[in-house]
This record gives sequence, structure tokens and C-alpha cells, in this order.
Amino acid sequence: LQGHFLTYFKSHLIKKPSRDESLDIRRCSVFAVDEHEYSPFAIQIDSPHEKSLYLLFAPNEINRNVWLQLLKKAAQPD
Repeated sequence: LQGHFLTYFKSHLIKKPSRDESLDIRRCSVFAVDEHEYSPFAIQIDSPHEKSLYLLFAPNEINRNVWLQLLKKAAQPD
């Protein structure tokens, strides 16, 4: 996360970005998802144009809440 931009990987198996892939999350909705089949500590990012743009998974509630706070701040327009 750098400013309003979230850099992401195409797969959880790839640990380094092969090219610069980032998402401008300004005006996106960011919220916690407690009931997901892959993890009880998920974060959903929705764009204003389409629902469920990205799902992120944290290893525990504390990490999820820290990331949730940072992503919500980054999603606010200037």
C-alpha cells in the first residue's frame, strides 16, 4: 500500500510482482468480512462500478483490523 494505491500479486504463490500491478482504491468501499469460506479474517474491496473487486485474507483478527484501518484511510478521496 502506497498512498491511494494497492500493489497486488496475480497469485498467492508468487511472492514478488513480475510487473507493476496496482489499484487506485480511492472511492472504493472497504469492509471486514467475518464469514468467508477461506478465512474468518477477510477484507473486501468494492469499486463504485462493480461489487467484490478484491478479497484479501489476514492471518488473524488483529492483522485484519490494522489493514482494514489503513485501507479505509487510503480509500478516502483527497
